[in-house]
Amino acid sequence: MPYLQISLSPKLDDATKTALIREAGKLIELIPGKSESVLMVRLDDDADVRFRGICEKCAYVSVSLYKPSSFEAKQAFAKAFTESLGQLAGIEPSNVFLTYTEFPNWAANGNLM
Repeated sequence: MPYLQISLSPKLDDATKTALIREAGKLIELIPGKSESVLMVRLDDDADVRFRGICEKCAYVSVSLYKPSSFEAKQAFAKAFTESLGQLAGIEPSNVFLTYTEFPNWAANGNLM
């Protein structure tokens, strides 16, 4: 189950939130073995996120994955999702930061994998 935590400074309307989450679901499939059907997203819009010490449109995205994925797959997701944030939330790509954490174990339904 991939988990995305998206913190962004702009406030989004409900339609834009829904579109961003749907886009995340589509793009997570750029990472082999990941799919929208098991994707969990936390979206914190209108967050007090600052870049360069000032208020400007910016975003931080934390991606948690079960097991390692290839650099190329993670790069493809990072590029595509950064572009989507630009289109949907009006954030310049240079103001989007994304990190990955990969776990060797993950529990779902009380079962450790």
